[in-house]
Amino acid sequence: MRLTHRTCMLSSTAALLAAMPALGAEAITISDIAPPTSFMVMSVPNFTEAKAAFDRTGLKEIWEEESVKKFIEEHTKELAEDWVKSLESLDIDPDDLSLPTGAVGVALWIGPNPDAEEERGVHALLFADFGENAQAMNDHFITAIEDSEEKGEIEIERDEYEGTTILVMIDQEQSTDGEAEEADEDDVEIDEEDLDDGMSGLEEESPFHLERVYFAHHGNHLLMCTELGSMERALDRLAGKTIPCVEDNPDLAASVAQLAADHHAHAVVLAAPLMALLEDAGENEITLGPVGQVRPILDALGISGIRSVSTSFKFDAEDAMLEQSIAMLAPEKKGLLALASPAPVAVGAPAFVSPDASMVTRVQFDFSGIFPLIKTIMKEFPAEAEQAAFFIESAEKDIGPILANLGPEIVIAQSLTRPFSAESQRTLVAIKSKDASALTESLTQMAAMIGADSRDFQGNMIWSLNPQMMPMLPPQAADMAFSVASGYLFVGPTADVESAIRQAAAGADNPSLNSDPRFQRAVKPLAPESLAFSYSDMRQVLDYMDWTFKNMEQMVEAEIKATYGDDPEFKEWRDQMIEQAKADLPGWMKEIPIEAAAKHMGDAVMEVHSTPEGFRIRSLYLRPAAE
Repeated sequence: MRLTHRTCMLSSTAALLAAMPALGAEAITISDIAPPTSFMVMSVPNFTEAKAAFDRTGLKEIWEEESVKKFIEEHTKELAEDWVKSLESLDIDPDDLSLPTGAVGVALWIGPNPDAEEERGVHALLFADFGENAQAMNDHFITAIEDSEEKGEIEIERDEYEGTTILVMIDQEQSTDGEAEEADEDDVEIDEEDLDDGMSGLEEESPFHLERVYFAHHGNHLLMCTELGSMERALDRLAGKTIPCVEDNPDLAASVAQLAADHHAHAVVLAAPLMALLEDAGENEITLGPVGQVRPILDALGISGIRSVSTSFKFDAEDAMLEQSIAMLAPEKKGLLALASPAPVAVGAPAFVSPDASMVTRVQFDFSGIFPLIKTIMKEFPAEAEQAAFFIESAEKDIGPILANLGPEIVIAQSLTRPFSAESQRTLVAIKSKDASALTESLTQMAAMIGADSRDFQGNMIWSLNPQMMPMLPPQAADMAFSVASGYLFVGPTADVESAIRQAAAGADNPSLNSDPRFQRAVKPLAPESLAFSYSDMRQVLDYMDWTFKNMEQMVEAEIKATYGDDPEFKEWRDQMIEQAKADLPGWMKEIPIEAAAKHMGDAVMEVHSTPEGFRIRSLYLRPAAE
């Protein structure tokens, strides 16, 4: 489908995707009409409530900031003018366009293209309830597509199905091209040089089948679909008939149940339809290799046990202006999932995290299970396992004792130095040690192998990486150090490792993030214990983001120089890379009004829980603290 027709289709369906609205308990949603093979379902059950809740938050205030309005107007001016002109040419007043007043949703599935039986692709169903405005919106839509027909961009056919008119929009350019390609197929000469030249000149194929798009108006509902059979079944359901649908998939209900109660929008990706497609592929080569080899890997990693991934958004929640949930339906935790499922720990920041930290994340991982998992995976490949056995055994001998004494707790603390620069962001990683003496002994042996420098610091050994002994390391590695102290392995910039050792030794007597009232207010809505949690000082984060966007040239130059160093042999090439990278930077990045967001946002916190159903992540974007 060519750009002109795609532009028309996007414009005419914008209202279907703009929002997603309010219904009663018995209302039909996208899940009730989407095919049972749908792999993705997106729905907002109640637009009226969602919009009202959004309007009560600082998110709307950000949108209404003059700097934000100006930025949007300046960078969408041409698009907005074209939109107004297109409506004027159709004699449509923009004020006459309505948002939905009922359920709205989108579903995606993979199926054959009726016009090319051997080809599979992604199909879509869009659905919206416009209430009493449905007839007017239908009329506006028909006006738009009839205009496209007059311009020769599409052809319209009208079919009747159970008393409902289905408009079939046929893309003339794509249809004509398809016929021409079929007619000339035997006459095409392939230039091998063209094939070697990146297939230049060929259009990127869309995964969607857009040669024929079906549109219907039924009662209060407007529907658009890329597959006729699915459109007809959706109309049957709206007429009160029972049809097979994705709502019948128990994984969908289980996925939605994992999300926050009374949320305003959700999206679910279901694994079963995708895995079925993988199985149907037979021995065809895919990205990960033959299908027969992919499934055992997925099984060993525990990925095949993931039945869905879902997310939801809830505005003006009890504890925050925005609550986002992300869930994974995986009742049987194996492989990587098992390594990420230790017992929960108390929420809080360790003593070594300074009160000026911009972010802190505390997660858990079973390091001791890494090599057993690798061996389990290799059992699925006997030939390769025999060849790799020596390397695995050697690595386990060298690294195994270190991993055995690490974890499961991991703390990642970030800080920002002022005045801001390309080197302002600093990250310290701390991993809990099970046996500090044994871990120190193992690290001493490893440090000798890699040529790391060692020295004493307040009774603890600090090792610093030496780029001269490890030429493959980037230049910035010269500032990296690691040390075992106060029950943790600290890894990070030397100054940060030293500071963490001092902070940890001082304990509760030293100011830390955990004793900061602002931090305590932020984590108060979280559960006392969790598998993982994080805290972000959004004022610091957004301030640095603002500086970064306004100084991207400095960021790019610093990153490239840090990666390639000052070797004169590469200076000319490095400088050319820097200049090209700077030239490729979009100018609008400097104009993004991030300071507007900082005015209306509080801090952000996140917690992760392992549940019998799988995993659940809860993120809270807090309201600004009262001045």
